[in-house]
Amino acid sequence: MLRIATLGPSSTNHALVAHRYMAFAGIEAYELHLVTRFAEAVQAVLEGQADIILQCAVHPETPEILGSNFRRLFAIDSFITDSQELGIISRKDGDPRGKLGILLPANGSYTDVSRWRELVNVSSLPIIADKLLAGELDAGLTYTRYAAEHPDILQVEEVIGSPDDVWIVYGRARAGRSGETLGNAEGAGIRQIRRLAGQ
Repeated sequence: MLRIATLGPSSTNHALVAHRYMAFAGIEAYELHLVTRFAEAVQAVLEGQADIILQCAVHPETPEILGSNFRRLFAIDSFITDSQELGIISRKDGDPRGKLGILLPANGSYTDVSRWRELVNVSSLPIIADKLLAGELDAGLTYTRYAAEHPDILQVEEVIGSPDDVWIVYGRARAGRSGETLGNAEGAGIRQIRRLAGQ
């Protein structure tokens, strides 16, 4: 069984996209090893507790994970997909210019954050929702579904949508040889690039 280390809890985009990726790859026998930080995922793979890591390319920990582990972990695959719809969710009883929970720097450019007096950097979008529900934040950039799940407490102020993110898969062994370019030469992205090039 394939063991995938990725960011938890189970309601994150990382978990959602891990399930999508396994369906795309045609792999049915797998389990998720959910972590709170990607350093834990690296340790799990290096100690043999997980086989691969799945990480969004814009996650704040990506440069550290890729850069400081490039001799021990290797990018073995990448792909593009959207995920859950994002938005600015606020408490109905909150201060409209108070505290905004946000994952920085990854989501900092998705909206004009200057309208809040305080930005609180939170490690994952479900935790932002938890802090909203607990009254620790006035608003948060998180999944819009939380407002639908808690309509008595939360409301959608702004729909941002779902960006098409690049996702990186890491493993313990290189997938290619030096000088070799790995990718889907027949994929939709390459076909679009060929059309733009007039081929």
